[in-house]
Amino acid sequence: MPYLPARDFIGYGERPPQAEWPGGAKLALNIVVNYEEGAEYSIGEGDGVSETILSDLAVSPAVLGLRNRNMESLYEYGSRVGVWRLISLFQEKGVVPTFYVVGRALELNPAAGKAIAALGSD
Repeated sequence: MPYLPARDFIGYGERPPQAEWPGGAKLALNIVVNYEEGAEYSIGEGDGVSETILSDLAVSPAVLGLRNRNMESLYEYGSRVGVWRLISLFQEKGVVPTFYVVGRALELNPAAGKAIAALGSD
């Protein structure tokens, strides 16, 4: 049997450590954006099926040979509008988020990659 460390269900309990954030801030946020538009399954991109699961749309059965226009529209909105609204907001507020980016998304929208890099994001 492999070594499995004991699980800790109590942690600091009633005595959490006192964090001291720069400038006396009371809250620290870590903002992470997943950018993967264009990496989903798509018949239009040469896949055998269209995406059916990775969305907030109801799961629908894959139909071989038919494009899922609803799913494609959802992802295209993210690359055409959503990512640019977020980038603009981060610039306006001086926020440097982390972006988790799927390479295919930047192949399809290299301008977004340049804008993300210009934010100083990792």
